[in-house]
Amino acid sequence: MKDIATLKCWLQMHEQAIEKNPNDARAWFKRGVMLGRLDRLEEALECINHSLELVPKTPDVPTRPAPTSEDDEEWKPDENDDPLSYREGNRYRTLDVLHEKAHILDRMGLKEESLECYRLITDLYPRYTDAWHSLGCRLLSQERFKDALICFERAMKIHQFDDLLEEYYCKQGIEECKKYLK
Repeated sequence: MKDIATLKCWLQMHEQAIEKNPNDARAWFKRGVMLGRLDRLEEALECINHSLELVPKTPDVPTRPAPTSEDDEEWKPDENDDPLSYREGNRYRTLDVLHEKAHILDRMGLKEESLECYRLITDLYPRYTDAWHSLGCRLLSQERFKDALICFERAMKIHQFDDLLEEYYCKQGIEECKKYLK
């Protein structure tokens, strides 16, 4: 994690961007991220929500329909699942904003609100591994083993982990759920 001085510098940079353009959704999002890193969670959530208000539609939602079965092939991502705006260099993705919001809600102790946010992400981006994994972790922490197992298994079907550690944790989640479901 960056040191406090660096985070405050970045925060100031995003605040200046907002002063220049109060409708800059990306600047509001980034300001929220910095505030979250500084443990100013209520302010962070306000910025994240404002960012979402500025971009009420989700232009980066994949156009391919969500899977209709648990068939592995239906869950495999393809180029239609990569948000177009991201490929074109737009660094504002509704996906990232919602994920940050869920993380902040979780840190604030608002577990049900965090779960709802992750559910929204999995509805909008059904082939996004990290959302399924994160939702599974939240459900596991609430001892909702059957639902958590479904989430972890879907994450494994998609299998687009950022690193081996995420995949390992997902496999651990599956084992943990199965242990309690016996």
